[in-house]
Amino acid sequence: MLNNFRNSIQPILKQLGKAFSIIGIHPNVWTYVSFIFAIIAGIMYAKHESYSLFLSSIFVLFSGFFDIVDGQVARFSKLISKKGEFMDSVLDRISESAIYFGILIGNYTDNYIVVLALVSSFLVSYLRSKSESMQIKIQGIGIGERAERLVIIIILGIAGFIEIALIVIIFISIITIFQRMYSVLRHI
Repeated sequence: MLNNFRNSIQPILKQLGKAFSIIGIHPNVWTYVSFIFAIIAGIMYAKHESYSLFLSSIFVLFSGFFDIVDGQVARFSKLISKKGEFMDSVLDRISESAIYFGILIGNYTDNYIVVLALVSSFLVSYLRSKSESMQIKIQGIGIGERAERLVIIIILGIAGFIEIALIVIIFISIITIFQRMYSVLRHI
């Protein structure tokens, strides 16, 4: 859903890519920076201290920001590669896992809620990957892509409502799964 706004903010994203390209750091490095922030977020969630939800959500925000930066720098610098695209995708899944496992270990909610959030999130990503292997583009289809899920974790996490965030993620992910399945089946 947020991907649908990408065209309207494209000038801002291009400027972001340009600004970070000037630094001269390869886009893959920004991918690793994003990954490190997600791992730190997961560790902070797992600690379950009084500040954990707030601080973890800030680290998720940084992770999401640098996940945008890596792609924009790659586009601006003309350094788009299959290796970079592959690593970005793999590290995105590991990052999500770290965040969810941190929430699980931190014991913020029932384990089954965290597992359902993780599984439904991964199914959304799997459907995109599978459809692309069939030459069917479904990016932007569904209300619960990765960007939306991160925004929900950030906003509701900062507010202290991580259990509600996970329930919302499960709900929008399930809707997205059906939206994507429907879209793919229409093209087959």
